[in-house]
Amino acid sequence: MMISENKVADAAENDERLIELIYQAASEPELWPELLKQLYLLTQYSPFAEPTQISGYPLFDALDGHAPSNPLQDNPKFKRVFRHLSLAIKITKKLYAAEENHQLLHSLLNRIPVGLILVSEDGTIQSCNSLGNEMLIKSHYLGNSNNKLTLKDPHQNQEMMALIKELSKTRAFDIQSRGMLIKTHESQLCPMLVITPLNMHALSIYEKQAKVAVFLSSSNYENSLELSALADIYQLTPKELRIVEHIVRGISPPNIAKTLHVSYNTVRTQLKSIYQKVGVNKQSELVNRILTGPASMLFQCHNNDDTEEQLSPLDQSITLSDGRNLCYRERGQANGEPVLLCHSIIGSRMECFDLRNDWAKRVGVRLIIPDRPGYGYSDPNPNLSYRQWHEDAIELMDQLKIERFSLIGYAVGGNYACELALQKPERIKQMILISAGSPLATPDDYHKATPLFMMQVQLAKHYPQLYRLFLVLIERGLHKTPSYYIDLLASKINEYDRILLNESHVQRLVQLSCAEVGRQGVNAFVDEIRRYTQEKQINYSKIKTPTLLWHGRKSSYVSLTTAEKIRSEIPKSEINIIENAGHILIYQYWPDIIRDLKDRIKKSNTLED
Repeated sequence: MMISENKVADAAENDERLIELIYQAASEPELWPELLKQLYLLTQYSPFAEPTQISGYPLFDALDGHAPSNPLQDNPKFKRVFRHLSLAIKITKKLYAAEENHQLLHSLLNRIPVGLILVSEDGTIQSCNSLGNEMLIKSHYLGNSNNKLTLKDPHQNQEMMALIKELSKTRAFDIQSRGMLIKTHESQLCPMLVITPLNMHALSIYEKQAKVAVFLSSSNYENSLELSALADIYQLTPKELRIVEHIVRGISPPNIAKTLHVSYNTVRTQLKSIYQKVGVNKQSELVNRILTGPASMLFQCHNNDDTEEQLSPLDQSITLSDGRNLCYRERGQANGEPVLLCHSIIGSRMECFDLRNDWAKRVGVRLIIPDRPGYGYSDPNPNLSYRQWHEDAIELMDQLKIERFSLIGYAVGGNYACELALQKPERIKQMILISAGSPLATPDDYHKATPLFMMQVQLAKHYPQLYRLFLVLIERGLHKTPSYYIDLLASKINEYDRILLNESHVQRLVQLSCAEVGRQGVNAFVDEIRRYTQEKQINYSKIKTPTLLWHGRKSSYVSLTTAEKIRSEIPKSEINIIENAGHILIYQYWPDIIRDLKDRIKKSNTLED
């Protein structure tokens, strides 16, 4: 009796731990392995039972014997877990949505080419962009006193606070902005504050206390406005543009006259014309319109210093015959030998193996990397299979007017490459397979697979709905802190892969590619796992394309036995076994791989000629 009571108590404790983990993992991504384990145990599998190869059946059919006898959907415990997972996902989505709005707001604020500070009614600073923060630190007239915006001159500070309080009680659409010139010790320089009420509904929960926005113009501002854009938008003359530039920099009209060596009346006349063209009535409104209007937005576009986006090739897309969008990215030499790269399961069009050197360009290769359906920006395809995907690939190459090309298949991408070579041999020159093959093709693979990988495979195969909920719950956290996922991978794989993953540039490359996997949600990833557990084995013996396999002897995901079996079945194939390498050898040997491929293409071209 005591034993039975203990079992009941243990079961109840485990249930409570699972529920607790669901909510913890939603905000703490590092807990997802433990949550995965608990969900796996919920399905009542025999933990890592010994597989047996049944003659004539794939290994995965044999694994079906380890599924629970009772449907999980009818289990009250499952229904409770399902309910908590769904609730946790709703809560998580709301939290991340608020955080994303907050981050988006800051991103937009930082693109405004002037200082900007959001304050509450009493002047408490709620948020500011980078220029505003810099001015708070460096300005000789502006300051941050106990997290409150202050002007160092007491009388001017009192005037500013009066404006802030006045506008804090006003709706954004009831009154226009107010401005004040800041008198400084430098006679010609008069920085201006433009204070405007905020639309509270447009703010995230992080800035709800902010009532007004304070724009800060400064004569010391290092960047210049897009004057040509101002001329086009407001039909300003060159002389009027000069006046606007000085006004925005905080120089008063009398001092503008002195600087430009014209009369004060001339400046006033030009200002009157400017007010009429811009649609304002006074100087503060002019500054507000110029600093926050369309010309300012053009300035942001021209001065975007996102180096990585400038260095990265432009994403492109085509419309397939069935109306779906297929997105792809090109690297290397535009007129080089075309090579189609089939990405891994955690890859995308962003999959790249060395950002420091464009080896494809160096050796004269045009590398084309499409997002598979449901990944990145490519539309999903509910009927996707290895065989069907070759139609997408051929249509892409047809639209690019590329008749013959070579293939690289990395990891699971090797299955797609092989099927393409099988279906369209006349289009393919050479094929390279890197760490490729079905991850659980033999009992040897099963023994070598990590428990985390096996648990995901089993859940994805037998309980895709449960596995999808699990991924939806943790995906935002992993995208926010991808280092957790990278660190976990490094802790579960062989030492050779671990050394590579510990290199910062490799981590960066993996993160860039992984970020696109869940852009449209987790369905494509789950379906990918199910696909290689359920699809029939590829008929390697019918592949006519000359093929080279690169494989690490220490791979933890696809065994060397599997790679050697593929090599033995493909008629025109070779294998390059890297002794001290694992599954992600591509990050270390990419220069050798791409050079070798180019040499093979060159030789095949010579033979064809």
